[in-house]
Amino acid sequence: MENNSSGQSQTAELRKVMFDQIRRLNNPDLDLDKELKRANAITSVGNVIVNSVKVELDFVRVTRQVPGKNGFGSKGIEDSKPAGKTKQLGHGK
Repeated sequence: MENNSSGQSQTAELRKVMFDQIRRLNNPDLDLDKELKRANAITSVGNVIVNSVKVELDFVRVTRQVPGKNGFGSKGIEDSKPAGKTKQLGHGK
């Protein structure tokens, strides 16, 4: 997983944002309606991120290729198998 400029993984950063929002929701001094709108927006974006990662993982499982730095475009795919070698899955081998 990629790291942001502070070295924190994107997954850890997403978790931090989500838990920060949970703490804000528990603050009785803040406008609950405003915080609920913010929480819903964060949840929506978070769900999109999580679902896109699931699609990427499915892609890797099916194709045995990992997305390159440019994503899933034809120039962004990097073969995860060394040239000339294949890995057989299953049957304990």
